[in-house]
Amino acid sequence: MQIKCPQCDFTREVPEEKIPSRSEVATCPKCGVKFRFRALDLEDFNFEAPTSESQPRTGSPEEQHAARHGHAGQDSGFYGPDGRLHEHPESLRPHPESTSKEDDATVLPPFEDLEHFGFFPGIAESVKRAMLRPRLFFSVMPLSGLARPLVFALLLFEFYMILSLFWDMTGLPAFSSLGLGSGSQMAMLDSDVQSGPMDPVSLFVVMPIMFIINLFLTTGILHGVLVLLRAAPRGFEATFRAMAYSYAPLVLSIVPYGYLAGWIWSLGITVVGCAAIHRTPTWRVALGLGLVAGVVAILYFSALSMPHPAPSGAPQP
Repeated sequence: MQIKCPQCDFTREVPEEKIPSRSEVATCPKCGVKFRFRALDLEDFNFEAPTSESQPRTGSPEEQHAARHGHAGQDSGFYGPDGRLHEHPESLRPHPESTSKEDDATVLPPFEDLEHFGFFPGIAESVKRAMLRPRLFFSVMPLSGLARPLVFALLLFEFYMILSLFWDMTGLPAFSSLGLGSGSQMAMLDSDVQSGPMDPVSLFVVMPIMFIINLFLTTGILHGVLVLLRAAPRGFEATFRAMAYSYAPLVLSIVPYGYLAGWIWSLGITVVGCAAIHRTPTWRVALGLGLVAGVVAILYFSALSMPHPAPSGAPQP
């Protein structure tokens, strides 16, 4: 099995037979981050750390020494420029209670760790992880507020809007409506892109406000359905994070009509992301999203088929 650290991308091949059957959390030997490398059924999961005999004897002599003395899987030191293992200062050593539960292992999304990644690399790395490794990305994501996920989704939406206007000005067929992606494709917002250039107030004030309202509304509806299906045990914030980061495929708007693939891709990320962050079966999330999409589609097409009153002064048939 290939195990890859989501924080520093360190990769190692570990034989399946060397991995304990009930292990699902690994510790990166390079950066020390704990992360979930696979998901087990609830009845197969426990919090007991595997014994040192079950650990694969791989890595440097210092790692093998730590495994023989019962320190495998712990953040017992760091590697210096000389390539040797050094002990952490006493004040920086993890407390036993902070590492006793493997389920507490979390990794901040790069966009929420800009001090380490930087602004643009943080956005790019978050987009890459959300699109290419959504299950791992969401399964180790902590619940640390709504602000950063909201800003991430808003930036992707603005990127999509600007690219939409650009492609419209090049002569491509105008967009008749804005699909917001990320599981909210069923809640379409009409746009004025097709009617000519959009003024800056609409582009950078009105449309973002409408987008934020739509994001909270669609997240609330989806979360309510997931609660009824018993598929949202970690609360509204977990669902909101899955919805917000699933806007990552909007970067495909950089190519003509790439938004079409982006919308479809974002639906898949929404399903996988909600299932991973809530640690619930994927089929329940897919069922909930399908129910929401079906109801909204029925209401939308019903409204289109309703007769509209003729303008005053128009000739009556």
